[in-house]
Amino acid sequence: MKVMHVITRLILGGAQENTLLTVEGLLKRGHEVELVTGPAIGPEGELVRRAQEHNVPLVIVGSLRRAINPFRDAAAYAGLVREIRRMRPDVVHTHSSKAEYWQDGRQDGARSGHHSYDSRSAFSSIPELDGEPAVHRVGEAVRAVFDETHFGGGRDDGTGPGGGGGTAEQFVTIYSGMEVGPFLEAKTHRERVRSELGIAANELVVGKIARLSDLKGHSYLLAAAPVVLAKFPQTRFVLVGDGWLRKDLEAEAKRLGIAERILFTGLVPPQRIPELIGAMDVVVHTSLREGWHVCCHRRSSRESRW
Repeated sequence: MKVMHVITRLILGGAQENTLLTVEGLLKRGHEVELVTGPAIGPEGELVRRAQEHNVPLVIVGSLRRAINPFRDAAAYAGLVREIRRMRPDVVHTHSSKAEYWQDGRQDGARSGHHSYDSRSAFSSIPELDGEPAVHRVGEAVRAVFDETHFGGGRDDGTGPGGGGGTAEQFVTIYSGMEVGPFLEAKTHRERVRSELGIAANELVVGKIARLSDLKGHSYLLAAAPVVLAKFPQTRFVLVGDGWLRKDLEAEAKRLGIAERILFTGLVPPQRIPELIGAMDVVVHTSLREGWHVCCHRRSSRESRW
């Protein structure tokens, strides 16, 4: 098949890594695949070089950005339509809210998206939230990456996050794939990694791996840290990742008087994540909200090739 993947930013992140794994897997299976993305702007790192090193056909639409800007967004939409018309894919698989709702709905094949939520203003979220029921209505089937969610819907009840619509019969669960080998071997590197980080053998390590943004909830972890340290003073907190909030979080740690117990690693290569997890005793996830992944595909006028 001819498959086009669209993602807003190819930064260091779970959605981005999963997208690359999917694209690489499709290429190995002999499909014609193209990955369309915007520029990887910001301090979170990028995966563009990895895509190029793995010979992934990559198209960068310069106007495709995360921030809402009517003029730039119009140019991005035109760019995406142009690429879809050029490639004429059988399936368009989109990731992130902007990519999802700008995908050219007139194109035969699939329509999909990684529907994500964050702490932006209500105004900026309106086009995303209102579009979800429509995606379900036009879709013959909806692909979810898990059966249920704790914030209101999933495959089991067919409602989607926040009551997004759809019926239980529409939903099919296909779990996201991961490279699990490095994680299974991570414990073998535990002592070396802890030594490199300056962590004593008797210290309890609480770790979090995420870009430093409001959505990921690092401030809640810092607020809880003094309570934990009062009871378990040998605890160290290791925050892996970087982002716009780095200075603010460092300042907050100082204000709380716990700066010496907080370790900011900054950006690390993705291949180091498994060994860093192996060095931790507790891994926490404090995100305010996380996305769910929905793929709607509909029958074209031709015979479906899905």
